[in-house]
Amino acid sequence: MIYKVEVVILLWWLCCVAGDITVFSRKTHHELDVEFRDVPAKFGMSIPPEGLRAFLVYAVPGDGCSQMVSVNTSVPNFTGRWAVLIKRYNCTFEEKVRNAQAAHYDIVIVHNVNSSELEPMSANNPQGIHVAAVFVSENTGLILKDRYLYNDGYYIIVDNDSPFDINTHLLFPFAIVVGICFCTMLGFMIVKCIKDHRRARRHRLPSSSLRKIPIAKFRKGDPYETCAICLDDFVEEEKLRILPCSHAYHCKCVDPWLTRNRRVCPVCKRKVFAADEVRPSLSDSDSDSEVDDRTPLVRASGHATEGGTFASSFLSAALRRPGGIRRHSASDVDGASAGPSNSAPSI
Repeated sequence: MIYKVEVVILLWWLCCVAGDITVFSRKTHHELDVEFRDVPAKFGMSIPPEGLRAFLVYAVPGDGCSQMVSVNTSVPNFTGRWAVLIKRYNCTFEEKVRNAQAAHYDIVIVHNVNSSELEPMSANNPQGIHVAAVFVSENTGLILKDRYLYNDGYYIIVDNDSPFDINTHLLFPFAIVVGICFCTMLGFMIVKCIKDHRRARRHRLPSSSLRKIPIAKFRKGDPYETCAICLDDFVEEEKLRILPCSHAYHCKCVDPWLTRNRRVCPVCKRKVFAADEVRPSLSDSDSDSEVDDRTPLVRASGHATEGGTFASSFLSAALRRPGGIRRHSASDVDGASAGPSNSAPSI
């Protein structure tokens, strides 16, 4: 990961500091349709925005690692600059530039050998170096040497404005656009996750409120027989959670439903609130009418929704009685549904 970051930084740096070398005819002063890429050195004089105009000669010796032949001083009334072209290797960049400066050159151009790579030149001790220095590829160096030296009737301008290259000019803007899009998408995802988390917390029943919902032990004759979640029949002395709508469930079944899923009754969809819990307003987006993919498939009739299995007051009063709520026998139900009999009802 660190290596990738260093590569991106290096590419960005090259895009920002790369320049070019343009060639002009000494007779017509017209620019030739050739441009060469260069990379300024990390030491020496900075290249001004308008560039540096100079006559180019090849170094003697070619590697510039020893005392070099001085500039041509035989040109009358010459006030321009001289640039020297030096090949790489055999000594450090610093030695080449110092030898060129000692020979009174104003610009040093070092070309690569057996490579077209461009790299910024550096020096261990740049103190005292006042000339400009750039680095070019091997192909650029050979073309300049063979065609565009001072004796061939040309001069050059070295500036810090690189020619348009889609691979380099669009790299940094593209990286900025991608970075902005990524940060925007990441921000939206974070906000969405926070909202979803808060919405889920509002939909779930807190553990503190769950502990305030009453628990009763099942006894034969109670008005409920089966847990609507696991569909198992209730067993004597089994702990049941009695919701405010008077529906009863196993604690192990309904507690995870209320605390991890939604705070509604699985049967009647009535919201579950503790006795002293503040209820949201009717305008709340999380109203009882809200339905989503987690809505239970089992729905009760309108009567069950209004009062549950039994009215809450009736169930509470029945639970307070020692005998609890007793269910009518099957014979009583059949007798009631058979219609009126000849015998008078007993009082």
